Amino acid sequence: MEQSLAEQVLKLNGFDSLNPAQQASLDAGLLDDRSMVIAAPTASGKTLTAEIAALDMLGKGKKVIYIVPLRALASEKHQEFKEMFEPMGYRIALSIGDLDSSDQWLSNYDLIIATSEKMDSLLRHNISWAEEIGLVVADEIHLLNDPGRGPTLEMVLTKLRQICKPKILGLSATINNYQELADWLDANSIKSDYRPVKLYSGVYFDNEISFNPNRELKLDFEEPITDLINHTLNKKKQMLVFVSTRRSAEAVAENSGKTIKNRLDHSSSAELKSLADDILHLEQPTRQCLRLADCIRTGTAFHHAGLTSKQRSAIEKAFRDGIIKIISATPTLAAGINMPAYRVIIRDMKRFSRGRGMDYIPVLEIQQMAGRAGRPTYDDEGEAIIIAKSKAEARYAWDKYIMGESEDISSKLGVEPVLRTHVLALIASEVVTTKQELHDFFSRTFYAYQYKDLSEL
Repeated sequence: MEQSLAEQVLKLNGFDSLNPAQQASLDAGLLDDRSMVIAAPTASGKTLTAEIAALDMLGKGKKVIYIVPLRALASEKHQEFKEMFEPMGYRIALSIGDLDSSDQWLSNYDLIIATSEKMDSLLRHNISWAEEIGLVVADEIHLLNDPGRGPTLEMVLTKLRQICKPKILGLSATINNYQELADWLDANSIKSDYRPVKLYSGVYFDNEISFNPNRELKLDFEEPITDLINHTLNKKKQMLVFVSTRRSAEAVAENSGKTIKNRLDHSSSAELKSLADDILHLEQPTRQCLRLADCIRTGTAFHHAGLTSKQRSAIEKAFRDGIIKIISATPTLAAGINMPAYRVIIRDMKRFSRGRGMDYIPVLEIQQMAGRAGRPTYDDEGEAIIIAKSKAEARYAWDKYIMGESEDISSKLGVEPVLRTHVLALIASEVVTTKQELHDFFSRTFYAYQYKDLSEL
């Protein structure tokens, strides 16, 4: 049974056999009734294990919920799953829209892809079909650590466990305390270091890049991004540049275009002009749309949460098709989306955070960005390069980000404004009706599991 399900999914994905991470998941009880947490690097094929588990649960007549952190990722998964599961007769839905509706139509669907915010909204509306949920896949479950998105995901998983007790499959980047996460969910767990595409991670300083595994690259000029663009285009490859703000993403895209436009042939220029015209017609053009179209004509684009979903989708597709050569992005693009970037440049190691000013980005986030380099369907190796602005920063980047380990993830639920919103929602939707029930509910959260004490809450 296990093998035939796995073979079916492998065949649909165009593979012959399971990779070591996928085989380990199956051996550790992927298809048992118990929940599971899989901690493995980006590009290690975790989605395929989720597809095997989903097909198993759909075959039992239960619904599958696939929770993702971003709308762009939800749209990508929706397309993938439609192509895979609809020919088998299963109905696939995407629910990322209005956060103030119960979307009753979803009761007719078998596999539902939603963001954690949308799933939270659905549960607040007391959806009638919650009891039919058999499997919940929490993609990028390490984002419990994110102060913005983490508390909502934590509340959603806690509510689902109370309402319908589904099997939960948590897919995570390589984190130190994956076992703690598994223990909270009463789940089996596996950790794998397998990555099918070799990733070279390095630090640029003073026209040289030192990599781990060991190799070096010397560049010619003074401006690292321009040098790296030329070097990447010479290899006929594509590149992502991560920066900390939307304004920086737009500025880097414009500057990159000055380098790329001189290297475009006639047919590429025509394709880019056509794409730029399409981008302008997607929405009522704003100043930002005009700026984006100007970038696209030069073979580059910026990508951040300020763009509409149609614009982001068009940029992602053009990058996959090789029309756009360079995308500069905020870290939102680091979560899950499959892009053909041979090289990832991390220009900013710091970003502004409230209360702390400019602060170093956590190792886990840098690793997620780096993991976008060298994707299995596109390359046999990839490079992730952090740009250091001083010798001291280069040493810090090497010790912390290249050779260091990622931080433990921790619950971010204990923040008063966040807590207040979720407590009111629990009461309003009658998930809890007494103070004791409220206490009991929070005693089942990851926060309670980690800190063993609700007195702070």
